[in-house]
Amino acid sequence: MAFPVVESTAKSSVNTAGQSHAVTLPASIAATDLVLITMDIGSTLATLNALTDWGEILDESAANGLKILWYTGAGVPSNPTFTSSANTRSASIAWRISGANKTITPQIGSTATGTSATPDPPASAAPGSTKDYLFIAFAGMAGEEADDDTWGNTPPTNYLPNPPLQKSCGIAGTNLGGLIVAASRQFNTGSAQDPGTFGVDVSAAWRAQTIMVHPIIDTALTPGNLSLTTTTFAPTVAVTNNVLVTPDVKALTVATFAPTVVASDNKEVTPSALSLTISTFAPTVQVGTNLTPATLALTVTTFEPTVSVSDHKSATPSTLALTISTFEPTVLVSDHKLVTPGTLSLATTTFEPTVSVTNNVAVTPSTLSLTISTFAPTVEVAGAFECTPLAVSLTITTFEPTVIVSAAPDDDDSYSGSGGEESSLAIPWMAQQIVKKSEEVKKRQQRQKELSVIMASIW
Repeated sequence: MAFPVVESTAKSSVNTAGQSHAVTLPASIAATDLVLITMDIGSTLATLNALTDWGEILDESAANGLKILWYTGAGVPSNPTFTSSANTRSASIAWRISGANKTITPQIGSTATGTSATPDPPASAAPGSTKDYLFIAFAGMAGEEADDDTWGNTPPTNYLPNPPLQKSCGIAGTNLGGLIVAASRQFNTGSAQDPGTFGVDVSAAWRAQTIMVHPIIDTALTPGNLSLTTTTFAPTVAVTNNVLVTPDVKALTVATFAPTVVASDNKEVTPSALSLTISTFAPTVQVGTNLTPATLALTVTTFEPTVSVSDHKSATPSTLALTISTFEPTVLVSDHKLVTPGTLSLATTTFEPTVSVTNNVAVTPSTLSLTISTFAPTVEVAGAFECTPLAVSLTITTFEPTVIVSAAPDDDDSYSGSGGEESSLAIPWMAQQIVKKSEEVKKRQQRQKELSVIMASIW
């Protein structure tokens, strides 16, 4: 808590009775300052008409009546001009006060009156609590004095300045009035303040008042907690072959934060804007466990087609060579999900090779039926991420079976010609049978010839 401070004052007067009363305000007024005007009119009874943005704390309809006005508008006021209900003179003192609580109207006591050279302001209004108040005591007087700041001699005890602030409308006649004298004091109290008396040169009728200005109360301002919500950041990370991946930097921008805080004692405070800076976020993402798909289970049944060969021959093609390329699935990791890849279905069309056989024999092997069971590898990833393996690539090399045609075994593997020489020519089984039958026919024909010769000799 701190006292309100009188930063500066300005004095003005209307020396010829009239209804227009221009008041000069102090220089360098700030929007937070309290602007107060104390005025004394002449001997003619008059009141002031209302003026926009100016509040009337006191407006006496009396000879030498007192006026107290304060600025209630926004921003900084310009020099006002007030209108009175009758022609009269006026003397004014304007005050620029910092540290005053502008939400509380300055309070006054009951106007004191008298006739003497010691005007005596009344006790102030009673404060509601002990605070650092500013008290302003002032008096308006009848009569006339030269405007030379010499007729007001002393302020009340402990009030400043000394000699007091004073303004008169000059000497223009007899007893036209329009004199004002004032002083102020900072005082910490919880009770009404009775200033004491002024001292002036000449005894005259006077009217006096005491104004109490409230201070700004220092109150602990505790704004509510700022709630900052950031949406979940779940970058999609592509991982292949157990590689370390660093996502792009995420930039977070928060607009300035300027909360409006309402303090106690009816004072509104607006803190300066808060600038929130968040450093860039560049997390390093590493897959904690190697991605090891289960072994590919590929079963190929033995491929040995049965080849039917005409002329009672057997043909055995060579074994089929089947090659499968390396299988390394690409795993996509995103947003903490566990996904089981779909099964792989591999189909091979029927295989019907053409087999060429020597000895002018047509060979037609049976068709190949290749069946591979479905492929569903199990992928284990640390952190339960989504994994999508690529399709397996299966390559089958060209199949060109070699067919060997061999002769069937026989009990009589040799043949003796008429020359008695053994044949070294390997003859197919059917041809051997034909030769054998032919030899048997020749032998029977030979025996029949020999039998005919014998019979002829007998006969």
